[in-house]
Amino acid sequence: ETYMMTQSIQVASVVISVFGIVGNTLAFLVARRLPEVTSGIAFMQCLAVADTLAILKDGGLQQLLPLLGVDLRLINKYCCKLIIWLSYVVTIADTNIIMFFSVDRLVALYRPVAYKLHGKPAAAVKCSVLVLLYQCVACSPNLLFGEIHKGYCELLRYDRERGVLHLVYTVFTNVNFAVLPILVVLVCNTLIVVRMRERSCKVGGGGGGQTASSSSAVTPNGGRSGMVSKRQEL
Repeated sequence: ETYMMTQSIQVASVVISVFGIVGNTLAFLVARRLPEVTSGIAFMQCLAVADTLAILKDGGLQQLLPLLGVDLRLINKYCCKLIIWLSYVVTIADTNIIMFFSVDRLVALYRPVAYKLHGKPAAAVKCSVLVLLYQCVACSPNLLFGEIHKGYCELLRYDRERGVLHLVYTVFTNVNFAVLPILVVLVCNTLIVVRMRERSCKVGGGGGGQTASSSSAVTPNGGRSGMVSKRQEL
């Protein structure tokens, strides 16, 4: 029963992965056909590529191949370490690109002139590549902590016997993977909503002012026309 449930989960993951790859490919192609490509559009394309790599890692390497009877993670401990390292690199790079995309949207709203001058597609591509290279180095300790344990390839958890350095790296990984990206995205999206509400309020106030001025302009005209008609009657 457990075996059948595991296979069902693997099949579902593969199917979802196929839809994800198709969706990311369409998003990349649509963004490429846009007449004006900004750094925000370039970040969307880089995010589509990063998502596709993450899907290939999750749905292909970790689900499809084991479903077919081939699990590269269990060949030996070196393959286990390498795949764990690759998994962290791709996943954290993906979340970091989402973070930079949120910052890009924030700058576009609050500093439109500077964004128009410096928000070039090449800058977004360079930033995404640097993020990927940085994560390749930052996640390199996973090459040491990965191991095959009881038939599973997994990352060693913190243990007092492994020392303070392992604890420091565990905290750094959690901050790098989740805490920092989530915090930055949350702050950026909050500020974006605030600015959009400010703009909508200004537009609403301006419209009300125009309506009032136009109605006041109409009233005197109506009054004059009425006075002229009365004089003509007399």
